Amino acid sequence: MTHDMRWDQCINHRDAEALKFISSYFSDKASPRRCLLICGAGFDPRATHVADQLVAAAPQYLRAVLIREERPQADQELHKRADANEKKLTATIPDNVVHVVNVFSEDEKTVVGGRRITQKLVAEALDELTDIVIDISALSIGISFPIVQQFYNQACDKANFPNVHVMVTTSPSIDGAVSSEVMDKLQMVHGFDPDFGTEAESKKPKLWIPQLSSRAQSALKLIFQRLDPEEVCPVLPFPAADPRAVEELIEVFQEQIANTWNVDARDFLYAAEGHPLDLYRTILRVDAMRRLTYEVEDGSITVLSPLGTKAMALGALLAALDRKLPIAYVESLKYQVQFSDNPPPPGLIHLWLTGEAYPND
Repeated sequence: MTHDMRWDQCINHRDAEALKFISSYFSDKASPRRCLLICGAGFDPRATHVADQLVAAAPQYLRAVLIREERPQADQELHKRADANEKKLTATIPDNVVHVVNVFSEDEKTVVGGRRITQKLVAEALDELTDIVIDISALSIGISFPIVQQFYNQACDKANFPNVHVMVTTSPSIDGAVSSEVMDKLQMVHGFDPDFGTEAESKKPKLWIPQLSSRAQSALKLIFQRLDPEEVCPVLPFPAADPRAVEELIEVFQEQIANTWNVDARDFLYAAEGHPLDLYRTILRVDAMRRLTYEVEDGSITVLSPLGTKAMALGALLAALDRKLPIAYVESLKYQVQFSDNPPPPGLIHLWLTGEAYPND
């Protein structure tokens, strides 16, 4: 690993290789695995995929923390889907605990989900574990990102901490089928807002790197208005599952790109849709150049908004962890879905975040 990019040589697997890794690594009798799975028990059809793979691998020990995100305006049909996924997960992994997390405060004015779930997870017993798997497939970024950060920080601070893995079941079609009604307030993801609101930080020029998604138009519009960045470098997926993805996104955001964000053709960032490390490296290179440019002044701030596919959001998460970058988003009040009856088969991404794979850490 290089000093500049912690995960430049990240151990990672995709699709068939990810399935093969899970099957061989977690079933290894010579080095028995005692595993904790942390995952969402929500409405997303991908909620049970990683759990099924781990159970099939049959590690020596497996228990689960299942997270139910509750929003006061939740659609009842989606609530039924979440109930079904929770029932399947509790049957698949009998040794489990379900944490119901209210994303909003009682008056529905404050986002508290990230803080609440990290407080709950502090009590988890980890001493006997060899591995922690965080499956972000069915979790929002306001919940999943603080969880990953919490265990990453613990791994950095404690010797002989369990291996930390992050997994996501990928499906651009499912990502695109979920839209949401958002609140009218800018949020910083819990734990990813170091000194962001201070007077000193507010005076620094801001570069905003939003991940474009047609379903996040209203959220990105609000973030830009509240953030008021000096520069914008939108992220486009290329290559992508849909060959026309870049053209369609530029068409959807044509007004903002040309007249509001003032984006030049040279300002776009391109990253492979199914390769989070590609976006990770791209963001770090841009941030490094910007820091060099502003080092004789008081510095600048790079702000991320990963509101697109799960796979690319994972790349932004790694960049934020590596460089302590703030993440701006808008929390969802409720979701709407239009799932296809015959979606393409999902993929799977595994990233080995910390642990014995990196002996020099």
